[in-house]
Amino acid sequence: VYMYFDPDLTSVSDASDGTNTFQFFDDFEDGVIDTNKWEEWNTGDFDNYVTETNGYLQVDGNTEDWSSHGAKAKDIGLNTDKVWMFRAGKFGSGYGDCFITRGSVASEHRESGGAWLGYYDSGWHTLADVNEGSWKRYEVICKSSTEFTVKRDSETYSYTRSALSLPVDVILGGAMYSNPIARYDWVACRTYVEPEPSVEIDMSSKCRSDFQDIR
Repeated sequence: VYMYFDPDLTSVSDASDGTNTFQFFDDFEDGVIDTNKWEEWNTGDFDNYVTETNGYLQVDGNTEDWSSHGAKAKDIGLNTDKVWMFRAGKFGSGYGDCFITRGSVASEHRESGGAWLGYYDSGWHTLADVNEGSWKRYEVICKSSTEFTVKRDSETYSYTRSALSLPVDVILGGAMYSNPIARYDWVACRTYVEPEPSVEIDMSSKCRSDFQDIR
């Protein structure tokens, strides 16, 4: 792959396009929930609990009782040929899930006993502690109906659970109580293969003499 750069081409526009790059992409920059990409998890969620604002998607919990709210990705889920990537964080003091996939493949969760990153399989299983009130970068990988990997920033957690029916719904939100707030940004889905390909960049060569060196 070669890249050429001319510093005099100041009129060239940014060609970045997440939608054309990934199988699914949303960076929530226009302030309007894209109903071609998302649907309500439960009726009324987009009217009362889910908003797109300040460059992220926000899900607010119910202040009086446990209830489930969120946005579900349309026509695409978590399967063995896909990896889902996103930024997420749980804010506020309430109980509940920061994010979830159907069957709770991965979630930031809080109850009276504390907060953790984990999954639900006939009870909650903890993968790691959670620092609430901060953004984290996540990847969720399905290796089989029983084997999953969750990456959080530089950490990797793999586990085996009871079998799920694939594909698994991808839902931003979850069961919430006492007004927790969950926020999401830069959600993308791409093809997954194992092992993942590696990349090396060779900076030793030069471009044409009339262009700046950038390789």
